[in-house]
Amino acid sequence: MSIDAAFPFRNFSSNPTRCDERVYHGSFDLDLAGNSLSGSSFAPALISFTRNSTALDPGELAAWQYLHHSTYTISDPDESLDGFMLDHPANDPFVGPTCPADVTPEALLNTLVYNGVTVPNN
Repeated sequence: MSIDAAFPFRNFSSNPTRCDERVYHGSFDLDLAGNSLSGSSFAPALISFTRNSTALDPGELAAWQYLHHSTYTISDPDESLDGFMLDHPANDPFVGPTCPADVTPEALLNTLVYNGVTVPNN
């Protein structure tokens, strides 16, 4: 299972040197019950505040940004996601020349709450 932002562009795909200065934020409440996840050779889930492919390949950070000031709340009483992979940094790890906001690794201020517990950044 992949739980991620999926869409937050850092630059325009038609012109990768042109900055997309929009900052994305959002939230969701996800309730899981009675699910069985099986057959995963890696982890039962990837939870990311950026695009899932960027979480797996940080070389894509120039194209995709992290959400800012966002909250994911996941209720999973069966713990079907237990052992999930997490991409939840405190600061944006990308520093680059394209966007003015990328001069420093700014604080993202995102929150992940899993089964009522706030999960620390990684």
